[in-house]
Amino acid sequence: MEQNAITSSSCEGEGVKSLPPRSEIEAQLACVLNSSQFRNAPVLQSLLRFITQRSLDSTRGELNEYVIASEVFGRSADFDSSVDTIVRTQAYRLRSKLTEYYRGEGAGDPIEIGIPKGHYVPSFHARTHEEIKARPVDTAHADPRIAEPAKSVIGRRPYVIPVLIAIVAGSCFLFGLLVGRKSTSTLEAKDRPSEVDSFWLNVLGSDRQPVVAFTNSVFLATNTGDLLRFVDGPVSSRGAEVGQDTAARGVANAAVLRQAGTTYYEDDMTGVGEVAGAVAIAQALSRIGARPVFKRSRLISASDLENHNVVFLGSPFVNQILNDLPIKSGFLFRTQGAIPSLWGGVIVNTHPRPNELAIYSIERTPGTQILRTDYGLISELPGLTSGRKLIVLAGLTTTGTQAAVEFATSVEGVREMAARLPDKRWPAAFDFLLRVKLNQGLDIIRSECVAARTRP
Repeated sequence: MEQNAITSSSCEGEGVKSLPPRSEIEAQLACVLNSSQFRNAPVLQSLLRFITQRSLDSTRGELNEYVIASEVFGRSADFDSSVDTIVRTQAYRLRSKLTEYYRGEGAGDPIEIGIPKGHYVPSFHARTHEEIKARPVDTAHADPRIAEPAKSVIGRRPYVIPVLIAIVAGSCFLFGLLVGRKSTSTLEAKDRPSEVDSFWLNVLGSDRQPVVAFTNSVFLATNTGDLLRFVDGPVSSRGAEVGQDTAARGVANAAVLRQAGTTYYEDDMTGVGEVAGAVAIAQALSRIGARPVFKRSRLISASDLENHNVVFLGSPFVNQILNDLPIKSGFLFRTQGAIPSLWGGVIVNTHPRPNELAIYSIERTPGTQILRTDYGLISELPGLTSGRKLIVLAGLTTTGTQAAVEFATSVEGVREMAARLPDKRWPAAFDFLLRVKLNQGLDIIRSECVAARTRP
């Protein structure tokens, strides 16, 4: 297990050497953070920046696993390192990234930042010219700044070091701009493009333990396992027997209900799109150090809404709690009739703009009536308390929900949404309506944004 320890530039048997000046360490930190190795790894950037600043502020004693888990990764007071290994995992990744950096772009840097194994406090080592020359260089990522000087001035003229560090830091930044980002195909899978990470960091704000509410429609189950959709009336726990009067109020086909006899509550049904969406959300949030809690939508409590951001997967047709919240969106899910018919819901555009429809509904292939177009909505709305948010990822069908999540967790989708922002900044609230082209009623071919709204 990683342990807390105070480390500095030292060699075994030689005692502790003095650290380089703070200004030089901070210049080196900026150089590392602007490198191609770290530019697309915001979580590792945050971790390295935090432990470096804490160390420089002489609060090394506070650099333990619990503090890092709380202040960098947003873990709660009940954080248990024996169960949640995020700090050790990210420290291992950071250590590997630093090694990669100093074998490539940073091979000629005057200060080496390291994370000694078994510790979280970083070390800062002022490197001599001889150490730089002896350092193995990964030629595939070598820094073109490195050249063999005629004579070394480092060590003989200490006053030159700050100037050299400033030049190196500036060169790092310019070099990063020139070489551009690595292609996403060469990035590690966990280092996704920064647009997606930035989007979700903005959405979550300071909350690193959001609640994800997935749909669980209520059905009445018969003794033979047949299911009848229950959309109205009081609901008890799964398996409880349903009275005939209660069942009759919430089921459309009374004749089928009479033939079914005794029925029982069944609420463990979740759409395929919501399941796929939950996986994509979990992956996107884990990359930014969040630890989401997944709940069935019927179990969302007032405490969840007051203390956390809540991400809803699925429309109000199946996420009934959404009908009870004071949601002010420019696009509203509406049913046609007292009891929703199969795929009969629509999205109402409350204030249509030119080239927009007033109502969006699913489209079918003539003749076969197979679904060919669905619609999905990505909304960020104010929460019930200050600083909290509601995020709705919903479709007219389960496929529309899946498309909304995929759009919000992909580089292409986030870029398309960002392109529609008036000032290129994510606002406090927004709606993005998607048109989703389908193959055989289920497979998503393409999703495109057809309308957008932003609110301050």
